[in-house]
Amino acid sequence: MKRLILFILIVLLASCGDNSIPDGAKVLGFIQSPKGDQALAVFYHNQGMYVKTGTRLNGPFDDVQGFSYSPLGTSPAFIFKKDGMDYLQIANTIYGPYDKVWLPVFSSNETRYGFYFIRSGKQWVTVGNETFGEFDITSNPVFSPDGKTFAIAYISKAKYYVRVNSQTFGEFDQVWLPSFSQDSAQYAFRYRVNGAEYIVLNGEKFGPFEQVNPAVLANGGHYGFTYMEKGKFYIRIDGNVYGGYDFIWDPSFSPDGSLFGFYYNLGGGTLNNQQVIGGKYYCNIGGKVFGPYDKLWSATFSADSARYAFSAQNGKAISVYTNGALLGTFPDAWTPKFAPGCSSMGYLYYDDGFFLNVDGTKYGPYEDAAGPEFSPSGDGWGYLYYKSSKWTMVVNGAEFPELDDAHSLMFDAAGKGYTFRFIKGGNRYVNINGTVFGPYEFFDVKPVSDGFALGYIESNKIVIKKVQ
Repeated sequence: MKRLILFILIVLLASCGDNSIPDGAKVLGFIQSPKGDQALAVFYHNQGMYVKTGTRLNGPFDDVQGFSYSPLGTSPAFIFKKDGMDYLQIANTIYGPYDKVWLPVFSSNETRYGFYFIRSGKQWVTVGNETFGEFDITSNPVFSPDGKTFAIAYISKAKYYVRVNSQTFGEFDQVWLPSFSQDSAQYAFRYRVNGAEYIVLNGEKFGPFEQVNPAVLANGGHYGFTYMEKGKFYIRIDGNVYGGYDFIWDPSFSPDGSLFGFYYNLGGGTLNNQQVIGGKYYCNIGGKVFGPYDKLWSATFSADSARYAFSAQNGKAISVYTNGALLGTFPDAWTPKFAPGCSSMGYLYYDDGFFLNVDGTKYGPYEDAAGPEFSPSGDGWGYLYYKSSKWTMVVNGAEFPELDDAHSLMFDAAGKGYTFRFIKGGNRYVNINGTVFGPYEFFDVKPVSDGFALGYIESNKIVIKKVQ
């Protein structure tokens, strides 16, 4: 991978209004919106709690109990307490009073949101402009990524129910919240009645089973779930059933859903149907079986769904495989990672020191290491290593040494820019494209379309800078 030459351009993002925080205020929390265009700060001043959202000052309150942003950053949300009651504020709209309220959840595209609350001993769920209840127990709703479908689970008169949009399922003895596929085409949930477990997939019921795990829903209408019958474990993938095994783990799918992988145990026993003792392990990827092994780890898939990789142990040695070919055998190794946008692949292993192998090139030895992490395009990558009591972050071939700690390596969408956070001399800093900013007590950094947005508090001002 070629080393990228980057330049730094800092532009103060334009905003109207006042970004100041009063002199003497004690800042207690700070987050930046996902878009990086505004920030939320919580502070204590003159015996009251305040929340600054963008240039808007909210308060005083008796307490602030939680805060967040919607996925696309258009709506800050926080819970505040006033006169012994809870209130929820989403953007500029206030909901309440409640005995207790929880932070909202949003669909990925922000077309819908919801939250639940307690009032007079009963629980309720609000989804957009509708409120559902009263229930004995409930929780926050869940949404399909496109926001077109919502689901709630609740208990009423000692029975469990699930509601998916306008359709209600129940009565059950126990139920679990539904999940959705990333393309929003599928939903599934499981429940228990009279000691037997069932799963509902897009309205179709499967069961009864002695035990069933949550369905794994993939794009393109693909799905898989594991279950137990007569003491043996099975897996159903797109209508095909594999089994019976002495234990099995949930399946994984390639990004387009066309390739599946799962691993299982034969000849072993289980402790409380969870911990496997003895036996041999096997891996099934797309119908092709690998094994036996003494231990096995789940498969990972490349972005184009054409490649897969897994690691397996026999004796004291761990081997790394990709598309069935052996890459190497080591005293210890971790399952490879594929770059999100290309075919690059890397993995970490131990062989009298920690090493990384990225596209066939070896890096090391180190006393400890973590990574690799790839940019979305795969053009950039980095890792962290430990030597002589200090950490070094390596990004696109450039080394940043002598760090007490480092974490949160992140790339911009184009893969040309990067940022990571680190601690040095007890102070917190952020490195963006090789330039160090800080130290800061409170700061946040977000990738934006052409760089990063760095938000921090300095001289009683909330500052947001764009760094390219």
